Amino acid sequence: MSVTEEELYDIIEDMTEEGSLDEEQGELIYSALQFGEITVESVLTPRVDVAAVDISSSPREIVDYIKEQTHSRLPVYEGSIDKVIGILQIRKFIKEYLRCGDGEEAALAAGYSEKAAAGQAKRLLSDPAVQAYRREAE
Repeated sequence: MSVTEEELYDIIEDMTEEGSLDEEQGELIYSALQFGEITVESVLTPRVDVAAVDISSSPREIVDYIKEQTHSRLPVYEGSIDKVIGILQIRKFIKEYLRCGDGEEAALAAGYSEKAAAGQAKRLLSDPAVQAYRREAE
């Protein structure tokens, strides 16, 4: 027996209305089915549009840059955006910046996570969809 995608959506809706699935579970299943329709292009930010922090920036420059952003984390790069070396956790950075002041490098170190960035980058770069997108972009 095979079921079409439309029939599957109808089954989920019926089960939610009957109470076999609560609304949250129904939404979760529905969004999982829609996830397969998402393309890499619709999720990835073009390299030239990536908001990131240079490791050589002063804490004051980083604070000024953070004020312009809406993200909770920013990639940290060294020399070029192509060489991401970590992730800046903005909340941790601001907390340490307020504690230490403008001249302290501890603020950057407190919010920077090289280990997290390395793991995320490795997983992302090994994803077949990302590899295909990179080949197409070349």
